[in-house]
Amino acid sequence: MRILQTVGAAFAATLVAGLAACDSDTASGPATSSAAASSVAPTPITTSGSETLGPTGYLGIEIGASWAAETARNSGKPIGELGFDGAQHTEAEYMISCAPFRLPNGGSGWLYDGRVIELSAENSSPAIHTPEGIRAGSTLDQVRTAYPTLHLGVNWSSADVPGHPDLRYGFHGLYRTDANTGETVKSLLLYSGQGDGCHN
Repeated sequence: MRILQTVGAAFAATLVAGLAACDSDTASGPATSSAAASSVAPTPITTSGSETLGPTGYLGIEIGASWAAETARNSGKPIGELGFDGAQHTEAEYMISCAPFRLPNGGSGWLYDGRVIELSAENSSPAIHTPEGIRAGSTLDQVRTAYPTLHLGVNWSSADVPGHPDLRYGFHGLYRTDANTGETVKSLLLYSGQGDGCHN
């Protein structure tokens, strides 16, 4: 198998070099193709002036969706950039266990075994909101009114997604110690509450 891979790689290199030599406008050296580079770049997700996070997804991506199926649905282009955490892995390696990804609009998420388990609206724009109207700048009282199951945490707070007991909202900026300090939501996330998370 390695012999076939080596022969195939040598043939491909020879073919690229030969095609580059045929084009008199091409500078000497290895040819690069912007078309090839763009075929793997994520397709930007178009948004309106207002974006809803929840109840089951964000920007057309659903919690529980398969990365492979979403890529196929997106004309074969990835829905985001895998592994922005600086680790160098193949896509197949990212499909095992936990893997971060970044969306073209600045949002991000996590995969677990190739399925989307978290979507985060990292942008603190108040245009991004839950169906119940919670957004960056919402107060603790507003979040409690919208989500009576709110649990104040040490690093961030969370609440059940109404009508979807498997899913939870996360609220960065609200903490256990903020009961009466006037803190507001800084950013939002939506995640699976099934215990398959990638965080402690």
